[in-house]
Amino acid sequence: MIELSRDTGLDVLRPQGTSTSDVTPVAGNRQGYDSALVVVRVTGFTSGTHTFEMRVSGDNSSFRAPGSALADETLVIESGADTGQYALDYLGSGPYVGIQKLQSGTSPEVTFGAYLIKSDKARTG
Repeated sequence: MIELSRDTGLDVLRPQGTSTSDVTPVAGNRQGYDSALVVVRVTGFTSGTHTFEMRVSGDNSSFRAPGSALADETLVIESGADTGQYALDYLGSGPYVGIQKLQSGTSPEVTFGAYLIKSDKARTG
């Protein structure tokens, strides 16, 4: 983890790279931070439909969808026009927050990286 400030941290969930198969959940520990933001950086697209889904866990082994109004849960990449950076936010209580990728289509391929930004609530004073 890289500590960006006293109130923010960053974990690399998956280094930037090409994927031609499903990716099982990769997660980072919120380590007591109040909220989490999963950033998916898509830099290349060849074909297929790639669905990135946020996953949470209490033990870093059994993952589930957040199922909360306080979470953006799904990102779908279907064309080269969809390359860019996307954020899925989470304000729930699960200590482990991550992403999984599911794909469909003939010879699907996408290049992406995933990062977990952890933050505490804004302080007033």
